[in-house]
Amino acid sequence: MGVDPVELASLATALIEALREAQAMAASGHAGAEFEELLQHARELIDIMHEHFAAAGQTAGEYAGGLLHEMRERLATLAAVMRRARVDN
Repeated sequence: MGVDPVELASLATALIEALREAQAMAASGHAGAEFEELLQHARELIDIMHEHFAAAGQTAGEYAGGLLHEMRERLATLAAVMRRARVDN
């Protein structure tokens, strides 16, 4: 079974929007519960996308896995920056 492109597009759009919001919050120094919830939401979207790609087969899964790993790394970096900002303030 292949990946449903409409569902994948919806997930990707939601993930991009979550990342955009998180970056805006980080830029303005907002690192509270709302920021943490947004990061968790983005992680959950990545997990769902990973499940879809993994179910589609190894080749798609490997490609998507690398892409999703990069997104996870970016989220982790963003979270670390905000943690450091909280400590510094």
